[in-house]
Amino acid sequence: VWIDKETWMPLKMEMKDGDGNPIYSAEYRNFQINTGIPDEEFKFEIPEGAEIRTMDEFVLPERTTLKDVQEKTAFDILVPSNLPEGYEFKGAMVIENDVSEIVSMSYKNDDIFFEITEVVCESEPQGSPLIDSAESVSINGIDGKVISLSGDGNMLQWNLDNIQITIVGSLDKE
Repeated sequence: VWIDKETWMPLKMEMKDGDGNPIYSAEYRNFQINTGIPDEEFKFEIPEGAEIRTMDEFVLPERTTLKDVQEKTAFDILVPSNLPEGYEFKGAMVIENDVSEIVSMSYKNDDIFFEITEVVCESEPQGSPLIDSAESVSINGIDGKVISLSGDGNMLQWNLDNIQITIVGSLDKE
């Protein structure tokens, strides 16, 4: 990220994969600051009937057992039947919002980890520019995407009906 020294506004952003290849770039040009827009244009008025929620309401749930998480979900959690050698289950959690139900499971081997996230959506799971530009792979005959993350990690994502499955962590691409 490139930041203007005087205004602190972002000028440019780039994202690269683990091999240093560019996968996303955005540059901001010809923007103006403090152009005389009156402060009242930025006054937020809460719409009638809106529910007000504070940030302290958005605390992630504590990690617990798969059994406890399964009891809280409306779908059958897909649990790996084969883990890389030395990895152990470290905990799971359920996150619910208005449009999806999310289960996150953590696995660890010493200081190396990976996370499996399953997102159940009411409609077909959404893509993203980052994932859409990633390398295509086949997972048991299902199309997926894999991307090398900066540092030492990879992310693998695919959809199984209305469930979006993501594995991210310090695992080899294979």
